[in-house]
Amino acid sequence: MSRDGNTAARSVESGETRGWLNAGARVIRVLLSDPKVRSDIDTVARHVDPDEAPELVRSALWTDTGVTATVISVAPNVLNAAIETARELGIQTRRLPPALVNATADQLLSKIRYRQLGLATGQGLAMLIAWLRARRAQPNDAWTQWAQGVSEALREAGIEPSEAMDLPLETVAARLERVVRENPAGVERATAVIRRVMDRHPDLVAALRGNQVEEEQ
Repeated sequence: MSRDGNTAARSVESGETRGWLNAGARVIRVLLSDPKVRSDIDTVARHVDPDEAPELVRSALWTDTGVTATVISVAPNVLNAAIETARELGIQTRRLPPALVNATADQLLSKIRYRQLGLATGQGLAMLIAWLRARRAQPNDAWTQWAQGVSEALREAGIEPSEAMDLPLETVAARLERVVRENPAGVERATAVIRRVMDRHPDLVAALRGNQVEEEQ
């Protein structure tokens, strides 16, 4: 085992938080200095096949129940690692030339599978809602921290949160107007749901009214 591997193994055995990602960062710095390794990475990256991702997940989860238990137990760490990775990618991206970032964003946005993204988002929300219902939990603290993080990241980029909402809200409003005209029965049901939710959360109603009064003043 390499020196970095031994260090990571000792960290895991001793209960320290430093582990394979820490060792991996050091190993990657060495590997990426090798032109052959960089060429191999380019070859591998060009052969990522999104259509086979579901099969990869099924194989990882159901080939062996012991592995399934391990995957489930480390899921929080994996999720947090993905969050930290996305955060750092955003920070480092700001160091790239704007023209390159824009070109990459155009290519990325043109190839995203939006329906699959919507399905994945919906499944995540469904799991969250089921969890909240089962425990009658109130995710106020989590939502507050999430909103604070979003606002902080926007301000780091020189964008006020209210400004960031203008464009998407205009788009949503235009589409919502069409939905309202074409689906009156659905709108009536949605309105009834909103009323029931607001009846169960009077503090939310009071807060919204307070914000409205402040804006009018």
